[in-house]
Amino acid sequence: MKDMDVFGTYEQRLKRVSDYIAVHLDDALDYAKLAEIACLSPWHWHRIYRAVYGETIHATVKRLRLHRAAGELVNSAAGIESIARRSGYSGVASFTRSFKSAYGMAPAGLFRPDMQMVGIYYSDPGLVAEEELQSFAGLVVPAGFTPPAGLTLREIAGGRYAVLRHKGPYAELHKAYGWFYGSYLPANGYEPADAPPVEVYLNNPREVAPQDLLTEICIPIKG
Repeated sequence: MKDMDVFGTYEQRLKRVSDYIAVHLDDALDYAKLAEIACLSPWHWHRIYRAVYGETIHATVKRLRLHRAAGELVNSAAGIESIARRSGYSGVASFTRSFKSAYGMAPAGLFRPDMQMVGIYYSDPGLVAEEELQSFAGLVVPAGFTPPAGLTLREIAGGRYAVLRHKGPYAELHKAYGWFYGSYLPANGYEPADAPPVEVYLNNPREVAPQDLLTEICIPIKG
């Protein structure tokens, strides 16, 4: 019980760090500052962060910057080059490689702001190394839409889905997944179907604070 209390304390402290990073994505990482925010030793806080969140602080920044970039490509008139620079990349080529590795498609800013963003995740980050994760980022498009060169159409399978609406930073989605799979589904007699989960992003990280982000986690279920 004591170990669980310590873990919970770490989790609460590190949430302050993840919240701070989410709103300071363009700032250089100041390890002393982050240790101070976490109220943990400068020598050990990052090891604790990795143990709790399953990724390094640099991986968190990279992931959040890419997610912000995806929103900017869809919802702003900024060009790919300026978005790449703001995301910390020296050029479009390296940005494109990272974006495609994370989302399964090349970045493009050719869509209307009213198109809803979705993500499909084919790998479990708890089982697969970060560089081998497979996912797909997309937008809900109208019938008859013809994608530009380099992009493809993909259809999400119909059927029954259990849906959980999560409010908070994207970095905390793994907690929602853990509760959804580990508690809610079995308690209600639901069994996941043989299809990947889908995330639907209901608002824009450029327009709301991290704690106000809304994400629907949609898990296909049998029956």
